[in-house]
Amino acid sequence: MRGYEEIGCDALNVGGFEFSAGFPFLESLVASTGIPFISANIRDKATGDLVFDPYVILERGPFKIGVIGVTNLLPEWVNELTMDDYIKAGQAYIKKLRDKVDVLVLLLNAPRKDYATAGKAFKDVDYIFVSRGTLRTRPQQEQPPTGPFLYSSSKQGKYLSVINLTIVDPDSPFVDVSSSQKRIENVKKRFESLQKRDPKRSLEEIYADQPNILRLIKDYRRQMDEAERVLARAVNKSVYESVPLDRKVKDDPEMLAFIREVLAYEKELKGKNKKDNKKTVTPSSKLKKSSHGYQ
Repeated sequence: MRGYEEIGCDALNVGGFEFSAGFPFLESLVASTGIPFISANIRDKATGDLVFDPYVILERGPFKIGVIGVTNLLPEWVNELTMDDYIKAGQAYIKKLRDKVDVLVLLLNAPRKDYATAGKAFKDVDYIFVSRGTLRTRPQQEQPPTGPFLYSSSKQGKYLSVINLTIVDPDSPFVDVSSSQKRIENVKKRFESLQKRDPKRSLEEIYADQPNILRLIKDYRRQMDEAERVLARAVNKSVYESVPLDRKVKDDPEMLAFIREVLAYEKELKGKNKKDNKKTVTPSSKLKKSSHGYQ
């Protein structure tokens, strides 16, 4: 939580892993921070009330961004809580917020098998960001022309999903132009590679005696024309990037010092846990055989 507070975080959708240490621990964590934890479908079993705020509305310049959180992965060992149908809960709050915000985002904590139906179930949001999946959405993957756009950041925080949204007319639809931009980039690189054979002649002249290459060149030109038309027609352009958090990203000195402190503390805890486990190990000679195995 200290790390999230340091880098800045507008909302955290409560999902299955948040309950790894049990609900009381999560409650203490929520109470210790000003970062909003949200969930539109997790309720207190005793009172029937929502445990967390169902959404947040963020203001960025003249625009309002609504963020709703849902999950269908409440662990069975969390006895204090119950879970509403995540699709119905999500749809109810989408209906409530749609006319109040300019951009509507849904944070979905669910298994990968549920991603295929998410677009239809939550058709009135602009963006869906999923967690619990291990696959990573790549910029060249085509999104539905009318949305919603769905993105997965892979696992373990190895990639950062970034959306650059240019809003010219709030009443016009958002168009994901990421795949079109990537297609243009890729075609240009292929043309450059083909052109190396003779920079002074056209590609059609260079490969006049190679019909397979000519067909490929024709297809490349078609792809580029289609991508350029998409860019030309788009009023509000949405560009998705998947940024690898590797060594190319320079470390912030203060955050690096903080991370080293955390890792040192983790190592200390592991050492302590290892010692405690050694003290409680039962010698195999003292185990008793039963009909169910060893006790």
